[in-house]
Amino acid sequence: VVLCGFSMGGYVAFEFLRRWRHRVRALVLVSTRAEADTMEGRRARDGAAVLARESGAGAIADSMLARMFTPATIHGSPGLVERTRAMMAATPVAGIAGALAAMRDRPDSMELLPSLEGIPALVIVGEEDQLTPPDRARAMAEAIPDARLVVIPGAAHLTTMERAKETTAAVKD
Repeated sequence: VVLCGFSMGGYVAFEFLRRWRHRVRALVLVSTRAEADTMEGRRARDGAAVLARESGAGAIADSMLARMFTPATIHGSPGLVERTRAMMAATPVAGIAGALAAMRDRPDSMELLPSLEGIPALVIVGEEDQLTPPDRARAMAEAIPDARLVVIPGAAHLTTMERAKETTAAVKD
């Protein structure tokens, strides 16, 4: 397969690689990170789970949207932002809490990256991504032998939505 992991899907991709590396022909990692959560990050995920249980999925959406998009998109594309908020708000709270716990407890994957020699890899990140910053994407790309890094200008975390054409072109290349 050509395995592509976006955001939390990158964490899933790392686990797939641990189990079935021999099945991966190429790898695309978009807006993700290889490091495990810090203690502060774990506490933040636990706090978000409490917020979801107490106030619902809409509260999670409201707390995250400003970090998902650039300010230019928030002000210039309100329809896109509202559609994204609606998708997030429709997520079942149990799913949010489960995903937050899984992300909190995931292993560090930095040690896995050098072992990916022979797998063509592409790392994509938004230039303004606060959740998975470009410096972390650069560290992943440098740790994977012969990986290529593409930084998408004018994008934050949701590169695939905010700059779909540019993200798609990077994958096609």
